[in-house]
Amino acid sequence: MQNALRDDSELVALYHNGFETLRVLEFYAPSPQVLVLIGIDAERNVTRVIARADAVQLTCKVMKVVAPANAVRINFITPPKPKTE
Repeated sequence: MQNALRDDSELVALYHNGFETLRVLEFYAPSPQVLVLIGIDAERNVTRVIARADAVQLTCKVMKVVAPANAVRINFITPPKPKTE
């Protein structure tokens, strides 16, 4: 979704857990069943959520970036493939 965006737009992914909202900046998938969402909360604290991949629900929307700020891109991290000998 974010690859098609222009430089003045960004994809915002929000995770709601009932108590607070997290703006997700990175997704890490240590296994196909587990996701780690890394982002910032309302007080700008770095927060991590560890959840089953099939249970994660996100709100995603495209937002315009006000100059002089730069668009933030979401990072997707996958574990390195094991070396085979």
